[in-house]
Amino acid sequence: ASPPDVGRLCTTTWVLKGARTKYCQRTGACVEEFDHFCGWLNVAVGRGNHRPFIFLAVVECCTQLCHMLLCWTAAAELVKANSTGEWLLGVAVDYPILALMVLVHGFTAPGVVMLTLHQLRLIATNMTTNEMINSFRYQHFWREESGRKVFRNPFHKGNMWRNCMDFWWTRRRSDVG
Repeated sequence: ASPPDVGRLCTTTWVLKGARTKYCQRTGACVEEFDHFCGWLNVAVGRGNHRPFIFLAVVECCTQLCHMLLCWTAAAELVKANSTGEWLLGVAVDYPILALMVLVHGFTAPGVVMLTLHQLRLIATNMTTNEMINSFRYQHFWREESGRKVFRNPFHKGNMWRNCMDFWWTRRRSDVG
C-alpha cells in the first residue's frame, strides 16, 4: 500500500481531506465540498446542505418578488392619484409601513437574486464559491500548457447538463470529471 498523501492532512483536525474538503474556522470542522460559511444561517454550506441552501435561496427570491407585487397591488388599490409623484407621496404618507417594506425589498431583493443566480452558475460549472475565490491556491485547478499555467476544472463533468444532474441527482461532485 502506498503511503497517505500528507498534503491532504488537515493540520487542525488531523483528518485526511478530499480535494474539496476544507476546514471551516467558524464551525471548527472539516466540511466536505465546502462552498462558504453563511452568516445569515450561521452554518457552513457544503455537501450535506448545499441543495437545501439553493432551494432556500430560490424560495426567498420568489417570496420577495411575490411580496413586492403584493405591496405594489395593495398600494395601487389603496391610493388613487393623478400623477406618479402624487401617488408615491400618498403611499409614503398614508401607508408608511407599506412604503418601507417596498424600500427594504428594493434593496435586498437584487442581492438575493444575484446570490441565487451566482450559485446556479457555479452549480452549472461544478465549482464552489470557495474554489472560485481561491482557485489560484489550489494546484489541481492548474496545468502547464506551452510554458504557462492554464485553468482547468478537474471536477467538470463535460457540460452544464451533467454538472447540474451531478449536483441535484447523482451527488458525485468530488469525482474527477
